[in-house]
Amino acid sequence: MKKTKKVVEKFLAELERTPIVGAACEKTGLSRNTVYRWRKEDREFAAHFDYSLYQGIAVVSDVAESNVLNGIKNKDAGYTKFWLSSRHPAYRKVFFNREEKRKNPLADPAEQARVKKEVKRIFREWDAYGPKGPPPDEPEDKKRKKS
Repeated sequence: MKKTKKVVEKFLAELERTPIVGAACEKTGLSRNTVYRWRKEDREFAAHFDYSLYQGIAVVSDVAESNVLNGIKNKDAGYTKFWLSSRHPAYRKVFFNREEKRKNPLADPAEQARVKKEVKRIFREWDAYGPKGPPPDEPEDKKRKKS
């Protein structure tokens, strides 16, 4: 389809109503490849595309929030939990453990030693050290001085 002002306006209006590029393309008879090519080649179209998509997402988000609020008004526990876990930091950990940080397994000195030993074993097995062989282990007193 030829890129005319009417076609572009129709597509952008549809993108605001339905912020899914594929759906907007289907409703306006355009291919995704065409739309993304126009976006790549034309900065003005790209700006309008981004703005229309942003507006469409904002409308859908408003409707979704309205549905959540209606669920809360109807005393639906699922909506209440969702709202609190999304909006209130005190409830995030209670419902979804979002604030629980991942532990670095190599923070433990025993695990560091195990991994180092395993790496050396693999290097020896693959003969990765060459003719000199593996480097000697450092004595405990030198390790402490480096820290």
